[in-house]
Amino acid sequence: MSKILELRLYDNAIDFINKSTESFLFAVQGEEREFKYAILLLANGVELVLKSILEDKHPLFINESLDNNKDKTVKAENLVQRIKLVYASENKFIKKHEVEVFDSIRNLRNQIIHKDVVFDANNHPTHLYAKTLYALDLVVRRFKNKLLSEVIANWDLIVKIDDIRKVYHVQVKGLTIDVEKTSEKTLSTPVPCPLCTLEKLIPKDDKIQCFNCGHSFGNIQEVILSNSDEEIREDLFLAFVESKVSQGCVFTDCINCGTEDYSWFDPQENIVQCFSCGLLPSKECPECKCNSEVSSEIPLGSGLTEEALFCFHCNAIINSEYCRGCSSSSFSFQHVSIDVVKVEQFKGEFPYLEFNNGPFISERLCAKCIIKLENLEENGILSFN
Repeated sequence: MSKILELRLYDNAIDFINKSTESFLFAVQGEEREFKYAILLLANGVELVLKSILEDKHPLFINESLDNNKDKTVKAENLVQRIKLVYASENKFIKKHEVEVFDSIRNLRNQIIHKDVVFDANNHPTHLYAKTLYALDLVVRRFKNKLLSEVIANWDLIVKIDDIRKVYHVQVKGLTIDVEKTSEKTLSTPVPCPLCTLEKLIPKDDKIQCFNCGHSFGNIQEVILSNSDEEIREDLFLAFVESKVSQGCVFTDCINCGTEDYSWFDPQENIVQCFSCGLLPSKECPECKCNSEVSSEIPLGSGLTEEALFCFHCNAIINSEYCRGCSSSSFSFQHVSIDVVKVEQFKGEFPYLEFNNGPFISERLCAKCIIKLENLEENGILSFN
């Protein structure tokens, strides 16, 4: 007979928790009756998670009696003690404050099922719900090396709720971007983890690590670019730019990837960076003497390129010169001697060039003009070297 549905203990637990978060979101939006279901479902999820932790060691450990009696499983109030015994050799246990939280939500579940239900300002379920979710998250990580943030569908919405955020790692002040500083206050934008969405990013070993989920990022730019929410990503980028500008940084288009306003010169570190490309090779600019000159190869066609030197501090191309051959700015020049054979055709292509001595011309021309000379030479209009 084919099975309609099969859920292992942990999968079943996650199913309950997911349904619980759905009810919780309805409740905080005004449907207070849903608090009842949120508590009931989360309490069931907690019990199943704890049983699955025992099952990970051996399926018999979830039985009330260890003599292969599968009719009854270990009572909810005995799960923590059973886990302590089973995992004693690994020195793993459920901490006292976590036990207290699990006991509280189990007792509230029993009250909901067997007695009157009264929620008020002094007995609001939101705080217990938040503490339970947090404690359960820690236990799942400790015993299963897994993250609830990866399996709870409503995670992003749940952790945006203030009461939930206040409970998660209250002792940790996460990374922020200071966008404005005055004598009275500093306006800061909190930076969420791209994966678990909690604002608990901290510096660690020259990197940025999420205190909650443990994922590491190379720098703040990687954190921002890794965020899948386009609106959040844009807000964080604008805050980043505003913060850098307040420090004297000059932004312009990246000469490497071409992205608008992605590159900047940092006068404090004396380096050029791109938000996406990272550190850009640079050297001292002859004009401002800062380490802000970056070179880039400009394609001209026919496989030819010319080198453009741009100073991020001066915000200008510093090797651009006027070409007498085409009356345009260019970056690289070649000195050529031209022997004109067909004057009229030549003048039609280079009306600005003047003859020095008879049909001979000596001039510094840009790479585009050199390409044009090569084509004219093939047609017998001139020769040059």
